[in-house]
Amino acid sequence: MARPHRTTTARGTAHDWLTRHYATLEWVELTDVGHRALRVGQSTLEGLGQIALVLVEDLATQERTLFVTRPAPDADLWQRVELALSQSSETDSARLTMMLDLLQRTRRAGVVAETAVFDRWFYVTGFLRQVLALGFARVILKAKRNIPYGYHGKQQTIEQLERQIPAKRYRTKTHHGQRVKLATLHVRHGELGCVKLVFVKELGAHNRIVQKYVLMRSDPRFPTDKVYRAHKLRWKIEVGYRELRQQHGFAEYHARNFNANPSASSGQAFGHIALSFLSYLCVVVTRLMTPSLRRKTLGQVKRLVFDALVELERFADPIRVKFSAVFLREVGLPLYCARNL
Repeated sequence: MARPHRTTTARGTAHDWLTRHYATLEWVELTDVGHRALRVGQSTLEGLGQIALVLVEDLATQERTLFVTRPAPDADLWQRVELALSQSSETDSARLTMMLDLLQRTRRAGVVAETAVFDRWFYVTGFLRQVLALGFARVILKAKRNIPYGYHGKQQTIEQLERQIPAKRYRTKTHHGQRVKLATLHVRHGELGCVKLVFVKELGAHNRIVQKYVLMRSDPRFPTDKVYRAHKLRWKIEVGYRELRQQHGFAEYHARNFNANPSASSGQAFGHIALSFLSYLCVVVTRLMTPSLRRKTLGQVKRLVFDALVELERFADPIRVKFSAVFLREVGLPLYCARNL
């Protein structure tokens, strides 16, 4: 079987490609849908002719799916995959209501963030207006390609607008090692008024476009590079969600709201969720406050510190935790710990 990545022809079975190990750098992050993808290769299928094989992995569950589609440049393939995944997700207004409730809670808790970033599913004009009414200065999310925008007196789609941007309008930026080309257009949205569209081309080796999409920001004055950085921060949500599910028991409770599960009271649901997040935060804070662990993954921190063998001693009031001399020498204690020698 030929190596599947970056080959013109791939031979093998679906099982081979679904179970193979791939290097992290081979994957492309599909931030909007919480997945990552890579092109397995190109092959020929009887009755269909030339096809492209695309492997997609759910970041939270690590479940993989092999997509078969028409050959196309990588950027077009990722757009197709995102569309297929977004269409297969549950679409009901309860998600919008729940999100507004969460945002209202953050305001009451004193959170003063100015920028709200969403995935494309939340591109519902009425919802976006309600978010802005909560006091957020702007919303940022991927633009839907079937929504027209006013430009030079005409209603035009994303594709029509993109064709009018000359190559020299794109500016190359670098964000965490990712080279990207950005171009902007001021357009009018039917209900949001003047907005800015940011056309994004993420570059790979030899300046090859590996992914392209368009971001919509409701605040035209917000700097373009900050729009891109804010959008990329969403990937940390997906990574955190995976960590919560795999390492901190979050996946063991399933409900749309605290009263949805008849076998558990709302207090039990809240307690389970709160303890999962508290467990996750303990690991994050420990890494931040332990110099020797700052380059470790959260899984490595959990194994090194929270799964370490210790000796417990009970005194009159507190319980003393004793780590081994080897642990103290090679790992050390977080700054929040009192060290009594």
